[in-house]
Amino acid sequence: PNLNRFEMERLLRIGDFDVFHPTFFDDYFLRLLGEKPFVLTVHDMIPELFPKYYPPNEHQILMKKKLIPLATHIVAVSNQTKKDIMNIFQVPEEKITVVYHGADTKPYYPSVGTKFEFDYLLYIGERHMYKNFIPFCRDCMPILHRHKDLKIVCTGKAFSQEELFFFDAFGMKERFIHLFVETRQELLDLYHHAIAFVYPSSYEGFGIPIIEAYTADCPVMLNRASCFPEIAGEAAVYFEMRKDCSDFEEKFETIYHMNSTEREQLLVGQRERLKLYSWERSAMELTQVYKKIC
Repeated sequence: PNLNRFEMERLLRIGDFDVFHPTFFDDYFLRLLGEKPFVLTVHDMIPELFPKYYPPNEHQILMKKKLIPLATHIVAVSNQTKKDIMNIFQVPEEKITVVYHGADTKPYYPSVGTKFEFDYLLYIGERHMYKNFIPFCRDCMPILHRHKDLKIVCTGKAFSQEELFFFDAFGMKERFIHLFVETRQELLDLYHHAIAFVYPSSYEGFGIPIIEAYTADCPVMLNRASCFPEIAGEAAVYFEMRKDCSDFEEKFETIYHMNSTEREQLLVGQRERLKLYSWERSAMELTQVYKKIC
């Protein structure tokens, strides 16, 4: 990282550029820009919206406060993020452009012989705080009692002692499986063979795993929250997961008992939705932002 920054500072000093677009929140470049414009990408407003989880002097929070008002233009990865930027920083709407992430267009072909000998729901990534992993697990307990061969497969960090204790308290420790995933093929195979990918998070800026699940032809179950309806449209099965209520169990049974025609209809909708997310389209829209401010 230090070498990258050294090289970037060298190029900024040369000044042979029209617009600068930093990749993360840091203010080192401000003294080197002169009169040149800069574009800032904001992926989410999670630290600002969930202050109980983040110290007020957290680096990203401080840098956002400094850079967002100074940016010539801001790129948000969803309308949800755009709305949050406007509400929190009072940024005028015309100063923000939404540019969605793209999908990896490399074809995916399922590996032979990788399907588990049991049915499973798939949980991907971090499990802390607003991700709602423990509420998700709690909602799964009656489902696991009912479906004796069903398991929950998780990626990301190894289970914590607290998580293992929670599983054990329900007598379900053996029904939660953790896997480290090293390659794109392994990850997409996990999606492909799952009954469904479940995303119970209260908030995301975009939700890349939705696109990954679409790519792997995996049915998607989403908490009806944040940007999820914006990104997935009708190409998902939605559940409500709130502090005081949840209908996840009911919606799981809906997807579990889908016949082959119903499941294929859901997957066809997901394939169509996936076509909206192209890195080529993202690049063209970002180019228009650069042209507008230069």
